Amino acid sequence: MTRVMTALCVALWLASGPAGAGEKPPDLGKAKFKDLAKYLSLTAEQQAKIRPNVERIQDLVKRAARLPGSGGWRGGYAGGSRIGGPGDWGRRPPAGGGTDVKGSRAQREEWQTEIEARVSEIRVLLTPAQQAKFESVRIPNLRAAPGR
Repeated sequence: MTRVMTALCVALWLASGPAGAGEKPPDLGKAKFKDLAKYLSLTAEQQAKIRPNVERIQDLVKRAARLPGSGGWRGGYAGGSRIGGPGDWGRRPPAGGGTDVKGSRAQREEWQTEIEARVSEIRVLLTPAQQAKFESVRIPNLRAAPGR
């Protein structure tokens, strides 16, 4: 009986995750909005105003991951899977198509500027205590090396 209780307690402890896991600062580019709202203790009114900014930031992060040279599943070009990949024997990327890393850098810069503007809009809507907690939230940086 003792072994069963011990096993049950261990299973419950493992299922609950690491201690303090609920207080781990979320990543603004990936976190579910409800987790961010809970982390910052947002009111319903704040949630209604902040949600569109968070959704747009997350959309920009997803779009940036699909840009050429991002090192994602598309292999650095907008043509599909990598050369020689499964079902792609010898196919080449479109001539001149999709490898415009310079253009993608400019796009990332534009999107990063928008992200920073939206983060500023979010900060204005927070109380001082929420702003202090928001400082630990990870803000996406599209200027960083792609794929990292």
